[in-house]
Amino acid sequence: MWIVYAILFLFGYVVVRRAGAMANEIWALQVYATELLLRPERHQAKAAELRETMLRLANDPRARDKAVNRALHQWAAEAAAAR
Repeated sequence: MWIVYAILFLFGYVVVRRAGAMANEIWALQVYATELLLRPERHQAKAAELRETMLRLANDPRARDKAVNRALHQWAAEAAAAR
């Protein structure tokens, strides 16, 4: 019976950790979206860089998605740190 409890505890732990990480990501992306709406001129260069990356990696969807996701998280972290 203790094995069932251990498995349930482990599952619950993983779920709570992932939910916390997702909440942080959502918050950071909301901060970035607000920053983008308030000051779009500051992000023109980053948007052009992202567009260039997407065009360069058009034939490899997995690499393109990873590059876009990485860029968005980096920009969100920068916007969150600036606040």
